[in-house]
Amino acid sequence: MNATHNTARQILGWYCEGSFPALFTDSVAVAKRWLEHGHKVCEVIRSTDIAPTAGDALTDAARDVLAERQRQISAEGWTPEHDDNNTAEQLALAAVCYALPQGDYTIPDPPEFWPWDVAWWKPGDRRRELIKAGALVLAEIERLDRAAIAARQGGN
Repeated sequence: MNATHNTARQILGWYCEGSFPALFTDSVAVAKRWLEHGHKVCEVIRSTDIAPTAGDALTDAARDVLAERQRQISAEGWTPEHDDNNTAEQLALAAVCYALPQGDYTIPDPPEFWPWDVAWWKPGDRRRELIKAGALVLAEIERLDRAAIAARQGGN
C-alpha cells in the first residue's frame, strides 16, 4: 500500500474513532484541513479497487440486502407484524424461490412452491434475486427471534 493510501486510511481512522491528534482537535482546523485535503482522501477511496473482505463491517452486498429489507417494509408494507403471520415458512420458501438458479424455473412464472399469489413474484437479474432472497431470509430470522422472545415471555 502506498503512502497516500496509508495517509487516507489514517485520516479516516481518526475520523471514525473520534481520536484526532491534538493538531486536529480544533474544529475550525479540522474543517480547514478537510477543505484543503478532503478531496485527496475521497479520490483515494474511489480509486481503491480492493474488494471488501468478509471481516469488513458491511460489504456492498450486505448493505444491499439490508436496504432491500427496508424497502420491503416501507414500500411493500411487509412490516414485522405482517411477517409474524407467516408461520408456515412462507418467508423462507420465498427466499428459496429467489435463490434458485434461474434455469430451475420458467421465467416469468414462479417456482411451483412459491408461497404467495403469483402477482408478488417479481424476478430480476441474478444479483437482484439473490438480494431479495437474502432480505427474505433476514425477515424470517427476525420473525423467529420475535417468536422466541414472545414464547419466553409467555406470549405477553
